[in-house]
Amino acid sequence: MIDTEMTRTQVQKMERIFILEDEIKFAQSCLRPTATGHIHTAISWMKMRREELTKEVQDGRNHSQ
Repeated sequence: MIDTEMTRTQVQKMERIFILEDEIKFAQSCLRPTATGHIHTAISWMKMRREELTKEVQDGRNHSQ
């Protein structure tokens, strides 16, 4: 995984995870029965990214490793 300026350290990754969780909750509140496929796609991507970062934090990986 490529680290960005905002996800170089474990603390930054954890902060990003919290932000993603908040954004997922907000996006889920915007879902409607129709015409929100793009929101479903965004939620799926954010969940995938959250899982990647969570795995990196659990594995103890950071930019210097």
